Amino acid sequence: MEEEGEEGAFAVEQCKTIVEKQVASQIAHDLVWNPKLENMQTVIIENILKELNAENESRQGPQGPLRFKFVVLCELQQNSGAGLANASTCYWDNATDGHYAYKYSTEHIQAFVTVYGVLV
Repeated sequence: MEEEGEEGAFAVEQCKTIVEKQVASQIAHDLVWNPKLENMQTVIIENILKELNAENESRQGPQGPLRFKFVVLCELQQNSGAGLANASTCYWDNATDGHYAYKYSTEHIQAFVTVYGVLV
């Protein structure tokens, strides 16, 4: 991806702020792993998408509104010493499209969130 702040580029810093806030607000430091955490993944993903979409509505480029499509992935696992591996590759326009990946860990839970943004 091109340098942050370029007109029309995926806004990594805005995405970072949104993702880190949503993950921290949903995963409490004292939360213990349990099977009902599936709902937590859904809440994290939906809240991130809502905030990204709100930011998306207000972005303007030199030729008018900028519209991005987003893909949000959230992986949760018990923090038991096991590894958490994630890999991806994308074929896109490096000048406009981008991604942000964030790992969050507590004593009991590891979260890995990835957001992809593609200019439409």
